[in-house]
Amino acid sequence: MITQNIKPGMAAVTVIAVLALLVRVWGTSFGLPYDFTADEPHQILQALKIGAGEGGPLVQMWHTIGKGGLDYLLFFEYSLLFCFWWVTGKVGGANDFALAYLTDPSAFYLLGRITVASLGALTCVAVYGVGRRLYGPRSGLLAALIGALALDHATNSHLINVHIPMACALWLAVWCYAEYEHRPSNTRLCWTGVLAGLAISLAYNAAIGLLMLLLAIAMRRDTVVPLAERVAAAARVLGAALLTVLLLSPDLLLGAGALLENFHQVLGSAAGEPQAPANATRAAIDAVTILREQSWRDYLPILVGWRYLPVMLAALVGGVVGMVRGERWSWLLVGANLLLIAILSAADRGVSERYMLPMTPALWLLAARGVVALGGRRGWLQALLVFAVVAPSAFHIVKMDYTLTRTDSRVQAKQWLEAQVPAGARLLVDGMRFRYIQSPPLKPS
Repeated sequence: MITQNIKPGMAAVTVIAVLALLVRVWGTSFGLPYDFTADEPHQILQALKIGAGEGGPLVQMWHTIGKGGLDYLLFFEYSLLFCFWWVTGKVGGANDFALAYLTDPSAFYLLGRITVASLGALTCVAVYGVGRRLYGPRSGLLAALIGALALDHATNSHLINVHIPMACALWLAVWCYAEYEHRPSNTRLCWTGVLAGLAISLAYNAAIGLLMLLLAIAMRRDTVVPLAERVAAAARVLGAALLTVLLLSPDLLLGAGALLENFHQVLGSAAGEPQAPANATRAAIDAVTILREQSWRDYLPILVGWRYLPVMLAALVGGVVGMVRGERWSWLLVGANLLLIAILSAADRGVSERYMLPMTPALWLLAARGVVALGGRRGWLQALLVFAVVAPSAFHIVKMDYTLTRTDSRVQAKQWLEAQVPAGARLLVDGMRFRYIQSPPLKPS
């Protein structure tokens, strides 16, 4: 469907994909067997609850709308793990499987983390496919390389989360649509909608990508494509997306009004009255860890910070050059990024790079466009520019991955305390100062 006519450059994109996978799986076992991350245990438990008949997309997770896509994927993988352990005699039933997680959850974490890392690498392949159709094979390869060594994307690819799979599904959808423009078929349109719907069911900020696709259909300049055909194409994409969301995460459609509560500081009473918290403790935790005072400037330090600045500068060049030349997709990529940043800035939720991930691959594409525009036909200059863009993040990725292979300082502290502090002693910990730091449990004594 979306893999036709990509033999030129296949070897290069395969090398890039392998590189992307290596930097994402290196250090994957960090912290195990302890729970050192805030969200990963919840993703695992949501999947296990499906097996127990207590989970699924209709179950709201924490304070927000239910998310079905990753839950189902992890449930499928854990089902295979259960079957393997049952056949090999490691577990005798569901209770043994649950006890295995409570005793040592390493296998559950590794399965999920490797899956997310693989989807992160696949995103780079999808970006190559998109870039090849939009700007040419060279730009596609450069965009994939920039993505393979993007620090924010690689960092999040080490964790079980919905954002990396969401970005993968979304850009597979964009690739599918780019192939549709090259060789139209209703099948490609339907798959575009299904993949976009899958992305939205994983994280609803992917709706920006669906809007971009619908605008791409509306803005086609082909004089041979009549208006009625464009409307029909948009309807197929939108219909397939909505149906997929309804199947995987119906809360997003049935309770869409609740999403406005994320913009209460901007919309005021138009957002409706916030739902009463389930309990005071949950409300207090959300107030400290999730919610923030709304500001339109909070995402600017991220975009101009060292983690993003090289890519942002190249993307700025690529976006300006593309828009000046009237390139439809350059306008769409720039516009989608600006719209996403505006929406994130308007929200009450805390600032996070992972919320930008739906459109981060668009920056890779625009940066590659900028490198090609600046380098022209001078290969050495293009190579120098690419090095300047990816070298800083590549250095920090290697540094991060190597650090993840070392024994965590919290584990070292646990080992020291258990060896040096006498049984029955009491430890005083500043609960507010260290409230975000999860640590391994000490042996009861």
